[in-house]
Amino acid sequence: MSKVFGRFCVLQGAYWSFQAAVPGFLSAYMLSRGMQASLLGLLLAANLLAAFLGAMFWGRWIDRHQASRRFYLMANGSALVLGMVCYAFAGQPVILFAVYPLFGFMNGPIATALDAWVLASFPEKPELGPRARSFATGSYAVVMLVIGMLVVRAGYWVLPVAGCLFLAVSIGTACLQPEIKHVDVPSPLENRKERCSAKELLRNGKYMLLTAAVLFSGLATAPINNMKVLVFSSVGGDVSFLGWDSFIGCMIQLPFLVFAFRLRKIRAQQRLILGIAAALGYALMVAKATSPAMVIMGTALCNVSFGLKYPAMRELTESWVRPGLRNTAHSVIDTAYGSLAGMISSAWSGVVMEQAGTQVLGLLCAGLAAAAVMISLTLMMKRRPAEQICCKAA
Repeated sequence: MSKVFGRFCVLQGAYWSFQAAVPGFLSAYMLSRGMQASLLGLLLAANLLAAFLGAMFWGRWIDRHQASRRFYLMANGSALVLGMVCYAFAGQPVILFAVYPLFGFMNGPIATALDAWVLASFPEKPELGPRARSFATGSYAVVMLVIGMLVVRAGYWVLPVAGCLFLAVSIGTACLQPEIKHVDVPSPLENRKERCSAKELLRNGKYMLLTAAVLFSGLATAPINNMKVLVFSSVGGDVSFLGWDSFIGCMIQLPFLVFAFRLRKIRAQQRLILGIAAALGYALMVAKATSPAMVIMGTALCNVSFGLKYPAMRELTESWVRPGLRNTAHSVIDTAYGSLAGMISSAWSGVVMEQAGTQVLGLLCAGLAAAAVMISLTLMMKRRPAEQICCKAA
C-alpha cells in the first residue's frame, strides 16, 4: 500500500509540474508573440469548452470501463504531443484554434481522473486523497517559481524541455501503478437489478446545489486567474511575478491539504462556505490592488479558498454519489469549477480588462462570489440528510 501511495504522490507531482511548465506559461507566451487579450480570451474559452466536454465524456468512459490507468496513460501521451504543437505554433491563431481545444479535451480531465483514482485505491482512508494532492500543490509552486525565473533569464524555450521531462516521469510511473476496480454495492433503497445512470446526478438535489455553488465560485476566480499576466501588468508587474504568485499561493494552500484530515472536525458544508468566502476576499483584494504585492496577497486568499473547498467538495461528492458514478460526479464538479467557469469567464474577461481595467474585473468577480456564498448557505440549511438516489431500472 505504501508503494502504491508513493507512486500516486509522484504522479501528482509530475503531472502538475507539467501543468506549471506548459499550460501555466502558455498564455503569457502567446501574448508575447503578439496575441491580443480579447483573442486570447476566446481561445481559452474554446480550450475550456473542449475540456468540459472531455471531462463529461472521459469521466463516464472511465466509470464504465474501470480504466483509470488506461485513460491516464493515453491522455498524458496526447497532452504531451498537443502541448508541444501549441508551443510551436503559439504565434499562429488559426492553428491554435484547431489544436488548443484538442489539448483541452485530453488534458483537462486528467487531474480529476487522477484524484478519483487515488480515492478509489484507498476507500478506507479518504484523507490520503488530499495528502497526495499536496504533492501536486508543492510541485506546482516550485516549478512555477523556477520556470518564471528561467523564462525571464533564458526565454520561453525552457517550456517544452521541462514539459517533456515531467510527463516522461508521469507516464513511466503510471505504467507501474495497478488499475483499481471499484465494487458498486447497492444501498438498501436500491433494487439489485437496477443499474447506475448519470441521470441520478440531476435528481440529487444536494449534489446539484453543491455543483451550483462551486460553479459560481469558479466564475468568481477564473477571470482573474486567466488574465493574471495582464493584472500584474496593470499594477507594474511582469511575467516573473507569475512564478512568485503561484509559489507563495501554493505554499499557503499546502498545509490545508496535508492536514485536511484534521479539518474534518469542521463540517464539510461549513468548510465549503469558508472557502467560497475566501474567494470573495480574493476578488475584492484584486479590485483594490495598486501593486503586485496586493495581487499576490489576493492570490493567497484564493489558495486558502481552494485548500478549504477541495477536500470539502470531494467529501460531499463521495458521500452523496454511488461508487459507480464516482468519476462522472467528480468530473461534473471539477468542470463546473474549472472548465465551464473558465470558458464562460474567458469569453468576457479579456474584453473587460482591455476596456475597463482590473478594478471593474475584480468587482464583477466579487459579485459572483457573493452569489456562490448565498447558494452554499442554502445548501447548508437543507435539513434532510443526504440519501442515495434510487437507480434507474434496467
